Amino acid sequence: DGHRFDAVRAAFAAHRGETAFVVREGFAARVHALDAADAAFVRALLDDPRAPLAAALDAAGPGLDFTRWLACALREGWLAAIDTLEVPS
Repeated sequence: DGHRFDAVRAAFAAHRGETAFVVREGFAARVHALDAADAAFVRALLDDPRAPLAAALDAAGPGLDFTRWLACALREGWLAAIDTLEVPS
């Protein structure tokens, strides 16, 4: 079909973009589209994996649906580790 990529060409021409999270499953790549809040949250996690979760939540802002993101992350196997830190009292 010669028109298979028409929507992609139109998006490029209009300077429209999307943020994608690319993960590897063996030798295959899987791409997940992220909205702005999800992208900010994931970027904060990747920028400083040792930072508190609250910092990434703050970076994402109120648009992040953390429950939805966490369910997806668990289903897709995105979590490498969970580390608990003691908070001084």
